Amino acid sequence: MEYKFLVKKSLRKIIISMIALTSTYIFIPKLFLGCQEVRTEVDIQDGLFVTESGLLPLPENAMELEKVFTIPPRFFQSVQKITQDSSGNIYVSDRYKRAVFKFNPSGTLLSRIEGKGKGKLIKPNLIFAAQDDLYIQDLEKETLLCLDLDGNYQNKLKISSLDDFVFDSNGNLYVAPTVKDQNTPLIQIRSLEEHSLRSFGKPVSYRHSLGVLNSRTLALDSQGNLWVAFTYFPIVRKYSKQGDLISEFKIDNLIMEAKEQYNLQKIGRGIARSSQRVGYMEVIEDIEAYKDKIYLLSHHPRLEITEFKQNGEIGKTYWKEFLEVYKTRGFVIQEKEGELQFFVLRSDHPNYSVDVFKEMEKSHLSPFEHALKKHTETIKINPNYWRAYYNRALLKYDHKDFKGAVEDFNKVIELDPQNASAYYSRGNCRVNQSQYSKAIKDFTKAIQINPQHAPAYYNRGIAFMYKKDFDEAIKDFKKAAELDPNLRVKAWQKINYCIIHK
Repeated sequence: MEYKFLVKKSLRKIIISMIALTSTYIFIPKLFLGCQEVRTEVDIQDGLFVTESGLLPLPENAMELEKVFTIPPRFFQSVQKITQDSSGNIYVSDRYKRAVFKFNPSGTLLSRIEGKGKGKLIKPNLIFAAQDDLYIQDLEKETLLCLDLDGNYQNKLKISSLDDFVFDSNGNLYVAPTVKDQNTPLIQIRSLEEHSLRSFGKPVSYRHSLGVLNSRTLALDSQGNLWVAFTYFPIVRKYSKQGDLISEFKIDNLIMEAKEQYNLQKIGRGIARSSQRVGYMEVIEDIEAYKDKIYLLSHHPRLEITEFKQNGEIGKTYWKEFLEVYKTRGFVIQEKEGELQFFVLRSDHPNYSVDVFKEMEKSHLSPFEHALKKHTETIKINPNYWRAYYNRALLKYDHKDFKGAVEDFNKVIELDPQNASAYYSRGNCRVNQSQYSKAIKDFTKAIQINPQHAPAYYNRGIAFMYKKDFDEAIKDFKKAAELDPNLRVKAWQKINYCIIHK
């Protein structure tokens, strides 16, 4: 078995707070004192992903996406899957409406396919367009219905539980059956006459939740190789037409690694507690092959589409951030005037839609100016969104605009008076402005809101030390060392300094 790593590892460690889903990130300020650098892990709500530096890093060769158009939510109520035919028409299955909607590449509705007689849809789920046919998994009938592209019944295959399926150019059906035990193959190949041709691949072994943890999506490339992406782990396998494993790729992506670690921890806890066997985080939502490249779709905390070559070499990573929750159920890829367009099926209630993205045109702005512009535009759209002010404040802090950062932290505190991080961060600005008394008040307020905020004690000790109030400084350094072992060495260095200079 050949292992390949797609991205160089970063030494930054991602910390995850898994309270709820969101797509916002927050910078974490640093306070530089001589040769000392203080970092803090902020207790952030709403499921934010943060790093030691505070900024969620982008992969190499990252390309931001911009929206071209949207097929709006008015058509949908419970979207399941998206596919396209050879003419570029888009198909979306909707379980609640018992239909598949057909759109042209510009997003105009062409038809609503409900089927008739034997082909009538009851609970349409997975769909796949192959040549002149549309295959629809119906959960209620436990069948795979074959309709023509206008919705007329052609045939059906009896099939029950499956995670995904695709057809090759010869009409062979590749099925990823839901894993029930270690004897379930990863892939079954069947003919349209319902003959089982062969099966291959072994599921990954776990102590529990085999079916969920072996969830996977499929794609066939132009050479006929089958690609298998595991939903809850950053693993992609490449199989030959004959079913031989060619390669296994471990996607070395910081966000994916963080989700993998979270899932592994839940697997461990689930051995003893069955209540922990839910809530795994999706790492790879879908996989598509386009021309000679492979594309992986993931969501939360941002939309990412990762491109790589047949040998595993990473290409571009397309990305887009959203203020609100953004979940997906799949995507397809087209090319228009030499540019890739990604048709992404959005699946978070009630925003069911198809969003079409392309690579954003190059900006003349510096990364700092671009980020500042984005936060400012967000504030214009939603003036009461405190996280946008917070992010902009910390961006200004990082570029030593302490006055501007304080103004934004003031707004955060106005909108969210119990935000300990805002008081703490404003205190850091004021230390850098030599406003030690004001800084002490901010750190004190942060501690009142969150008595376990060790960095607030430490940095308040710094402010006391600069005011030469060494007794109060020593108290704070001792408390910081007590609350956070990682601050212990630095805190005792400061205590010794205070004792010497008293």
